[in-house]
Parts: sequence; C-alpha cells; structure tokens
Amino acid sequence: MRFTNGSGTAEIRFALRRWVVFGFSALALLSVGPCAQADNLVQNGSFEDTTLTNSGLFVSTASLPNAGTAVASVETDWTVNCFATTLGFCTASSPVLTVVFPGTGPTNYGYLGNALYGPMPATSPDGGNFVAADGDPMYNAAISQTITGLTPGGSYTLTFYQAAAQQVGLTGPTTEMFEVTFGTQTTNSTLMNNPSEGFTNWTLQTMTFTATSANQVLTFLSIGTPGGEPPLALLDGIDLEGTTQTTPEPSSLALLGAGVLGIWAVRRRQKRT
Repeated sequence: MRFTNGSGTAEIRFALRRWVVFGFSALALLSVGPCAQADNLVQNGSFEDTTLTNSGLFVSTASLPNAGTAVASVETDWTVNCFATTLGFCTASSPVLTVVFPGTGPTNYGYLGNALYGPMPATSPDGGNFVAADGDPMYNAAISQTITGLTPGGSYTLTFYQAAAQQVGLTGPTTEMFEVTFGTQTTNSTLMNNPSEGFTNWTLQTMTFTATSANQVLTFLSIGTPGGEPPLALLDGIDLEGTTQTTPEPSSLALLGAGVLGIWAVRRRQKRT
C-alpha cells in the first residue's frame, strides 16, 4: 500500500527505521554469550567403575605411612592417602576406607567383614556403590583426585551425598563429617551426630570453591569422634561444576552499543513528535 500523503510516507519511513534499529539491537544482545555450564569435572564420582566385584577393600597400591605396601584393588580414578598412626592399618588385610556395593551395607561393608548398625537404605540417593571411611584419627585415610581443565579465578560448585554409620558390636554416640579440600581451600561438611548403634541418613552437601590454578587436587578426609568406635562417614554422588561467562566479541560490543544508541534516538524523536 502506497501513501501519496507526505505525512503517511514519513510514518512508514519512521516505522521501518525503528524496526531496523530494534532488529540490530536484538542481534547484538543475542551475540553476547550466555553463561556456559560445565559438565561434571569429577571422574567416577559415583564409584561405579571399580576393580572390585563386591563390598571390600579400597586402598592404594602405593607405599603407605606406617603400613608397608598395600596390595588390594584400587578404585578407578581415585587415590587413597593413609594418615593412620597405628601400624597394620591401611593395608590390604585391614583397610579403613572401603567400597560398599548396593544391598550389602547392613551386613558387610568390607572393614574386616564387620556389619553396620541399621536400619540403613541399601544405597544412597545417587544409587549404586558408595564409600565408607573410618573417621578415627588413628586410622583414617583420605580419598583424592586431581581435577584438570579449571579456570583460575573461576567459581566451582561441589555437591555430594554423605551419611553416618557405626560398626556393629561397638556402642556409644559418635560424630562424623568430611573435611573437603580443593586446591588451597578447605571446608567441612555438616557435622552428623549419630546416636549409639545408630545411622544418620543421607543428605546432600553443597560447597563453593574458587580455583587458583588449572589443575587442583580434590580431597575428602573423614573426621570423627571418639576414636575406637569407629565413627564411619559414607560418601557418594560427587559432582563438581563451574559456571563461566562467555566474553562477547569486540564487534558484538560495538553492535550492542549502536543498538542502544539507536533505541535512545528513536525514543527521543517520539517525544519530540
């Protein structure tokens, strides 16, 4: 449709100019990268990939302090560092950190064939295998993994499930938690207070860390009281993700600026009209 009227032609031109400006502005906004969510940076965070075939040993094959050399199977992608001060622990025949297979927790969690007090679920909310770690300072060990591909200065969110258990045959209240270290930062999980012969159900833990280098070690150390019970902390479903903001191209910034100026000019002209 064509206007012979001068004012009608001016209105069409004005409308076209306005839509062109809005179109460029929209393109500029779309060209600015959104937040990019990374995948889980932890390998085998659910402990499903293992050389074991049932609930049992989980110790390092490296030489361990005060314990000689362990010869048991090693959990895939994870390393165990033993801090036991008692000779004979953290060995193949007496591990303090074990893998528990679904359905076997109440009867055998691999620690010298001992059972756990219940009632406790067959597995964690993550499903499948989980880890049981002795928190007694005389016997405990840390599980760790080197995380690569980090962005220094970037923020990373760690989530995992924890629970608390006790060994059948021992009595008395206990406390359990995980000391989590990522690079140079250390944070404690929620302290669990377990009654005598009790079980504290699974809860989701969330922590935030800032990376200081491209490669950092993620470590979980079970901390419990009192010694000799033993206080056992359970671990599963470890997930580490980072959120990064995509940096816009210089041309996108220029286009965005032009769009903003165009919108300002159109609105100013509307006011004058």
